[in-house]
Amino acid sequence: MAHQIHMTKRSSDDIREVIETIKNCKELVGGKFVCSEVVQNEETALMESGCKAALLCYERNYRSQNSIVLVTIMIMQEDVNQRVLIVGSGAGERTYDPGKTFAERVKAQFEGMGYEEYIPSGETAEDERRG
Repeated sequence: MAHQIHMTKRSSDDIREVIETIKNCKELVGGKFVCSEVVQNEETALMESGCKAALLCYERNYRSQNSIVLVTIMIMQEDVNQRVLIVGSGAGERTYDPGKTFAERVKAQFEGMGYEEYIPSGETAEDERRG
């Protein structure tokens, strides 16, 4: 089961600084970032021209428990607002919800940088808990 967290912050700072902070946080030691991609100033169906986005994918294997944790982080810069989507998932033996645990760890790192959690329009708090 995947767990989603949406966060936002009013900032026009470069998202590359946010990426480096997340990639170097101690909560994610022991795993590896398998993807770190920044898209900038390209018109796509998902972004308007001038916006930036970054995608980070993190994985960590626990051989002793035969389990894996995956966390995907999407950071979008739109004018003076930054939005973040954190999706954690995982599976294995003797694990209750490793994806949720790691997503919450990443959320704490973003909170330390001044981001706040929000519920996207059209969703309810119950949808978020199930997500």
